[in-house]
Amino acid sequence: MTILKPLFTLLLLVTCLSAFSQSADQPIFLRWKLSPGEVLTYRTEMKVLEDTSSGESNFFNSAFKNFLKTEHDSSTKFDYSWIKQMRKQMDINPGYITTMKREGSTIKVEMDMKGVDGSDTTFASLRKMFDTSAIKHSKSAIKHNTTTKKPDSLMKKFFQSANFLLNRGVMLRGTINEDGSVNSFYVNSEQRNLLGLFFSLPEKPVHVGDFWSPDVHLISEPQNFICNSSLRSNRVIVTRIEYKDGQHIVTVKYDIEEYVIGITKAPFSNEPLKTDQGCRYLGKAQFSVEKGRWVYYDCLLSERMGGIVTSLKETNYTLSE
Repeated sequence: MTILKPLFTLLLLVTCLSAFSQSADQPIFLRWKLSPGEVLTYRTEMKVLEDTSSGESNFFNSAFKNFLKTEHDSSTKFDYSWIKQMRKQMDINPGYITTMKREGSTIKVEMDMKGVDGSDTTFASLRKMFDTSAIKHSKSAIKHNTTTKKPDSLMKKFFQSANFLLNRGVMLRGTINEDGSVNSFYVNSEQRNLLGLFFSLPEKPVHVGDFWSPDVHLISEPQNFICNSSLRSNRVIVTRIEYKDGQHIVTVKYDIEEYVIGITKAPFSNEPLKTDQGCRYLGKAQFSVEKGRWVYYDCLLSERMGGIVTSLKETNYTLSE
């Protein structure tokens, strides 16, 4: 009996280890889980870490060189330095609060803007973000006032419209299914990308090494762009599945890349402008199977443009409860 007892214990341990190994090898379902009436809240950041650009004046002077000619001065050029100021103003990160709530068989997602100091958005904070004083007449604009009055007026109207829209405080409003697929088919591409980047999950159960492709399109060119070469890779890869603190935690790696090379036909010039644009979205996230939500999310979007205008922008995307 003394010998059989340790033997029985050993056999039981081996059996349990075998069962655990089989369980770990089973495919894992990732699904959003919200009870009726439950509201899941995420502090959301889309923080600009770097934003540099050059060549805007060259682009506009080349694109509109025929349009800008006057009887008095055929070499009229405009100072578009306000574009950099506009980008700087728009890069001020106000922070967002994202809420998720079940509505029938779908999940409602809303992302609301918060003030720079973390308080609710106010008209004053929006005026700080979109400062119309950033648009100033250049020396040539003063010299040829009648020629440049309309563009400047249009930009002021743009800022006024931005103030009005942003004062409502909503960055995103849409619905998703439990697997993270977009249910609100009518949303624009910017909102669809946010839904895909933040909330997409695989349609099928996954093992380590499996991947899925979120419904995102990072690059969008107009009809006057002629593409000569393009590349697209869209993957979220499962890198680890572990059981920790009573939860199955699935770790994934985001690796999304898009790239295009071509020419853009300027609206008021026959001169084609060389254009190349690339985007890369890299990062890591962890999903709790039992809770049905992200418990960690941290990614970096890098946007690069080459050609007559060059720019580099890096934005950090994070979610935290």
